[in-house]
Amino acid sequence: METPVEPALQYDANVDDLDPRVWPHVIDKLLAAGAHDAWVTPIVMKKGRPAFTLSAMCSDADAEAVRRVIFLETSTIGLRETALQKFVLQRTSSDVVVQNATIGVKTAFLDGQPVNRSVEWDDVVAAADALGLSAKEVLAAATAAATVRPELPAQTVRARGPLLRARQRRHQQHDPTGIATVARRDDHG
Repeated sequence: METPVEPALQYDANVDDLDPRVWPHVIDKLLAAGAHDAWVTPIVMKKGRPAFTLSAMCSDADAEAVRRVIFLETSTIGLRETALQKFVLQRTSSDVVVQNATIGVKTAFLDGQPVNRSVEWDDVVAAADALGLSAKEVLAAATAAATVRPELPAQTVRARGPLLRARQRRHQQHDPTGIATVARRDDHG
């Protein structure tokens, strides 16, 4: 099975005079304007000046809107455009359950075989807050559940480490068994 190729444009601008607290807002605006991805990379410019390269990748259809955001939201007076080919793996979405909290998972496939799995961070944070656990504990449990092979039955991941066991004792009403249970449910699409 071939990996689909999509045409894309990448815009880059070097900026050395913008308050760095603005960058998250700029990235949000670029994504809202249709950018597939946007990022900031620290660089050193001539005369040793610290700066950032703002990069945004988008389709040709969204190029004008993306350029407009870059000019309106940053201090740049110019940018570079590069035509790209973007190779994209096939993906599915599924859910795992950690102590009754549902967490989304993206799985990427190459030649029909799963090669990457990523749990949705916003879901991890929401679950951690709801369960009274740390985000790293929920992330570990969700990642363990997501890596279970789909041909195997749902798995139970036993709590490991004194911190998780202590927190589970405090949250017995959420999990009366005293273990962090995780179940896998796939929703391909």
